[in-house]
Amino acid sequence: MGQPTGTRSLATGTFLAFVHLGLTVAALGPAKEFLARTTGSSLAAISSVFIAQNLGYMLGSFFGGRLYDRLPGTRLASGAVWAMIPLLALVPVARSLALLLAVVAALGVMQGVMDVGGNVLILWTPPQGRRTRMNALHLFFGAGAALCLLIMAQAVRLTGGISWEYWTLAILGLPVALFLLRLPPLRGRHESTAPQAGRVWPLGVFLFCALIVLVVAVEASYGAWVNTYAVALGLANAVVAAYLTSVYWGAFTLGRLAATLLSARLKPLAMLLASLGCCLAAAVALLAWPRQPEVLWAGTAVFGFFIGPLFAGIFNLAGDTMTLTGRITGLFLVGTSLGSLALPWLIGQMFEPLGPVSMPVSLAVSLAAALACTALIGLASA
Repeated sequence: MGQPTGTRSLATGTFLAFVHLGLTVAALGPAKEFLARTTGSSLAAISSVFIAQNLGYMLGSFFGGRLYDRLPGTRLASGAVWAMIPLLALVPVARSLALLLAVVAALGVMQGVMDVGGNVLILWTPPQGRRTRMNALHLFFGAGAALCLLIMAQAVRLTGGISWEYWTLAILGLPVALFLLRLPPLRGRHESTAPQAGRVWPLGVFLFCALIVLVVAVEASYGAWVNTYAVALGLANAVVAAYLTSVYWGAFTLGRLAATLLSARLKPLAMLLASLGCCLAAAVALLAWPRQPEVLWAGTAVFGFFIGPLFAGIFNLAGDTMTLTGRITGLFLVGTSLGSLALPWLIGQMFEPLGPVSMPVSLAVSLAAALACTALIGLASA
């Protein structure tokens, strides 16, 4: 059997891997109640699976980034998917919390390795069309996350549990791993179009890491807390609040789709500044008119649409500014785990003593800091 070659085959394999990655990352949240029953744990205890997943993700991102600088990237990505297959199959059959945490942490490591790999492999493709490919990569991740909810709904409807959800995800990993394995053992290097691409720029790495932490923090926090915020203010009941969350993630996906279609015409720096500005305006609107349901719904749609393209936009700007190694990419993705943990947790600590206002205030402060980081990057790289 011949090996698929070229940029198109590499991009296709990476897109498939990110659909699968989105499926596996999104599966844990909706499955937590079922996993609590399986392991005989309380909901408070089962929430530790998210810490295990994120710690594993950080380790996989940190060390995986270094491995991509030394080993064939396509083989490493394929190996990560192969390793995920038995781990996914084990999740629903773990009968103790300790075993479940170990499996989820190991799965998180492989997810981190794959996340770094997808971004690195796209960065290794030629500069022409790379922005579009990077935006499409993260669009496919979102598509996988959305598809996961459909698979889970069918698994629960047909079997009353989530075992077949995880087993289906394991089975779906097989063609992805095989496709990546058929690709040549590629060892590439990111070609930056920046005038000073070869420079060592520690300040730039720090600013981009900080920007990623802030952007992922507000992205995760809005999705996690907007329903609680709406119920606490009496703007929605539990059912309507669930629809509000769906509006957020739907707008998020539309934003990524729009960015993919327009990425060839948009400069990453201008896109980041405009999107962050619109998100900040939405957060300020929630502060200014906290009890207006129309503002909440419109603000949620605006926030989701403009936050969606930011992550890929940061990678595109970084790729236009400096040469990105696997090590640097790994550091960026460690920032995603830190961001997705830190601000949602902080809002949770403030929500009861300070009230619902703690959510939009936290978002506004984080977005203002993200705008400052982006402006500094633009000035320093000019």
